[in-house]
Amino acid sequence: MLRDADSLLAQGRPVKEVLLTVSVTPITYYRWRKQYHGLNSDHVERLLRLQTENGRLRRAVAGLTLDKRILLSVLQAYLPSVPFRRDSVAHVQAVLGVSERRACRVLGQNRSTQRKQRSR
Repeated sequence: MLRDADSLLAQGRPVKEVLLTVSVTPITYYRWRKQYHGLNSDHVERLLRLQTENGRLRRAVAGLTLDKRILLSVLQAYLPSVPFRRDSVAHVQAVLGVSERRACRVLGQNRSTQRKQRSR
């Protein structure tokens, strides 16, 4: 669309007419022009794919970083028993603000065991 708009502008048509022809707003046109001007369509597609992949990798790294923080917060303690693991999950939830599901997954605690109260 940007290439079509540029070719119409080169023919001497006014910007308003060109934008109506390619059905984009002036803001969108100028944003696209600033971002993609000088790139051919293959480069634009590759850029968009790389941006999507970059977002996916950032989310993955953020998740792994959080898992690492959870493990480091209980590193000093060995988790030998269910009550101790239950306390560790509660500690991780309180300190790091993560969900019970995530804390249990990282620490290897079954969620049903986490919820079940100890009977005496």
